[in-house]
Amino acid sequence: MALGLRWWSFWLAALGMPAAILVALLLLPSQDSLFGSNSLHFYVVSGTAVAATVASGVIVGLTRSLRETRLLFLGLAFMSIAAIFAVHGLGTPGHIHAEAHAELSVSTWLSVLAGAFFIAASVVALPEGAEAWLKRWGGWLFGAISRRRLAFTSA
Repeated sequence: MALGLRWWSFWLAALGMPAAILVALLLLPSQDSLFGSNSLHFYVVSGTAVAATVASGVIVGLTRSLRETRLLFLGLAFMSIAAIFAVHGLGTPGHIHAEAHAELSVSTWLSVLAGAFFIAASVVALPEGAEAWLKRWGGWLFGAISRRRLAFTSA
């Protein structure tokens, strides 16, 4: 299957548009009233992290080979990084909270820690019993953790 000019044009425009807008706003700072503000941080970080959380949940949910424990742990890594980091964006002062709270700084480090834990778990050889248990209940485990993380980020 050859990819035509229309396909390449569409994706070049779709992926190049945010970069073009960024360059335009950097060249014309008077047109960008949100730059450096709490509103920009709130919308960009929260929107991106929530979108990444949903995307990783959908992708892992569509994976038919979820019985492979390495994929389960990688999916949990991406989900935990995105979902916990969404708390950082949602905790921006002046939107949900009037002032900064601990979750603003703790969530960034916690997302990296949780992601690193799940990535490390994806490369470690597990005991046979744990591997069998995860192959049987891995989908339910991912669903329960995903639901809990999504409920945590929307609270």
